[in-house]
Amino acid sequence: MKKILMLIIVILLFSGCATVKEKKSKEELLRESVNYYWNIRLKGELQKIYNIEDKNFCPSFEDYKVEAALIRKFDIREFNIKEVTIKNNIAKVIVEFSFYMPPVSKPFKQSIIDRWIWKDRKWWHIFNKK
Repeated sequence: MKKILMLIIVILLFSGCATVKEKKSKEELLRESVNYYWNIRLKGELQKIYNIEDKNFCPSFEDYKVEAALIRKFDIREFNIKEVTIKNNIAKVIVEFSFYMPPVSKPFKQSIIDRWIWKDRKWWHIFNKK
């Protein structure tokens, strides 16, 4: 009876361990956030973009719409995360993207530095007008 009880306990312990989710690193979470941000930016989903902006660095939504209209004048087609650096709770992400500017038919490539901040167990984008 003792052996059966021990076997049941061992099985329960192992089955519990199998269901524990692996915790993601800050960098993995950051990369997911950056991908989400740029994908919704490509789609022009302004409200969703605004929702992940850190409000300490961002204007009101009405002012944000005006600023974002200037940013959206470029027809961005694709992006690539080139480099990620995290120091304390601030991240610097170098993002390369391709965009079109009529009348030129070939895409231009540009890299920018995106800044992010880790707060409340989540990455928030730091809005920059440039």
